Amino acid sequence: MNPILSLKLVNTATRPIYVYQIGRIEVKALFDTGAAAPVWCTGEKMLKEAYPDVEKIAKQCMIGGFGGLLKKCDIFRIPKYPYFDPIFTQPP
Repeated sequence: MNPILSLKLVNTATRPIYVYQIGRIEVKALFDTGAAAPVWCTGEKMLKEAYPDVEKIAKQCMIGGFGGLLKKCDIFRIPKYPYFDPIFTQPP
């Protein structure tokens, strides 16, 4: 049986925003089907609190796709992200 992707959507949002818990942290995320990779926009401190095993793999890289603009940012590897694994698994 194939797993089913089930997301808790924010009813008041005009885009597909969903909510999930990482320990005590509530995370809101945009489900962007055109994105090549997940993007975290709440800062490095919160990222490390949510994912203690996160690894910085590049500093101050230029990436695109944000309204046609390039942005300078650090790149991190999250070993296990519940909704963007190559094969969807049951949410925790």
